Parts: sequence; C-alpha cells; structure tokens
Amino acid sequence: MNIRGHLEIGRTCLVLFLAGTLLLGACATGDIVLRSKNLIEVQGRPDEAIRLLESELQRRPSSAPLWYWLGIGRFKKADFGGAATALERSFDLNLYKTYRLTGYDYLGWARFYTGDYDKAIEAFNGSLSINPNYADSLFGRGRAALKKNDTDKAIEDLTRFLAFQRGNADALRDRGWAYLFKVRHAEALADFQESFRNIAPGDRFRLQDAYRGQGWTYRFMGQFEPA
Repeated sequence: MNIRGHLEIGRTCLVLFLAGTLLLGACATGDIVLRSKNLIEVQGRPDEAIRLLESELQRRPSSAPLWYWLGIGRFKKADFGGAATALERSFDLNLYKTYRLTGYDYLGWARFYTGDYDKAIEAFNGSLSINPNYADSLFGRGRAALKKNDTDKAIEDLTRFLAFQRGNADALRDRGWAYLFKVRHAEALADFQESFRNIAPGDRFRLQDAYRGQGWTYRFMGQFEPA
C-alpha cells in the first residue's frame, strides 16, 4: 500500500473516532437531561439536578437543553435571576421547539418575580405566539400588565385566563384591582366577593388583599358602613 492509502486509512479512522466520541458525549448529555428532569419534576430534588447540570455544562457549555433544565431547577429553588439567565442562554443556543412554549413561560415568571415586568411580558408574548390560549402565560401577562398599570390589558388577559380556570382566586383579586383602578366598581366588588369563595380560610395574605380591595371598592362607591 502506498503512502496515500495509509493517509486515507488514517483519516477514516480519525473521523470514526471523533464521531464515536461525539456520539458518546451526546448520549451522556442526554442521560444528564433525563436524570435532571426526573429529579426536578418527579422527585422534587432540584439541588441535585442543578449540581449535575452545572457539572455537565463545564464540558458542554453549548447545550441548550442543559441550560433549559438548569433554568427550571433554579426557578424551583426561587433563584429567579439565575433562572432567567439560564433560560435566556438556552434560547440564545437555539432551544428545541418542543421546549420553547414552557421555556418562554418559565422565563416570563422568572422575570415577573425579579420585578422586570417589560421583559416578563416579552417572554409571555413568546409563549402566547406559540399557543395563544396558554393559560399560565395569559395569567402571567395579565399580572405583569397590572403591575405596569396597563389595566385594560390586565383585564383582557385575566378575563381570558378565567375562562379556562373559573374561580381562580388570584386572578379574581387581580382583576378586581384592575376594575377598581378603571372605576368599574360593581365589577370590582363582584370579583373580590367571588374570590372569597375560593380562598382557603387560613390563607391570611389572600384574605387580607381581598378584604382590602372590597373595602376600598365600598368606600369609592360611597358605602362607608360596609367599607
């Protein structure tokens, strides 16, 4: 065999070796993704998932699914800033289409809880562009709009959400405040009163908020005794 033949054989072997190495690496990453998903969604052990994902990302920093699940894990730990950073990185790396709906939704809530309502709405718009009736993102976008004092948009999205989850106490309270800010007192009062029927007796935060909303509504209606 001449020198050219030896070179071709060597080149072929190198290609096969590299392909095998890449395949093994991809399989290992896929296993980490599945294990992390199980730890987060089934076992409720996000700390372990985060450690696994961060370790694997040292070797494969360009893996969008690893960043996605790291974002979910951090969200479950209430590390909302870290969750947003990881999720945004996953989108930068062209996150799989099957993950994008929930990815945008988690990103929206992460931004909501960090107080960045503009970016929250932008993320919720992403999920709603995929599924216009995705209830969780309608709720999130409505709440973010209320925080920005965009009461018309808040009422629109919260009303759409309540069509899917009738009686949701949080949405009713939020819409009640939006109606109150719009000086639509009868509708505000109806929402606050309906929310009481769906709040657990020991839930002091929600009860206080609903009573406060009801009290202010009665006051603005000139009914001082019930206020």
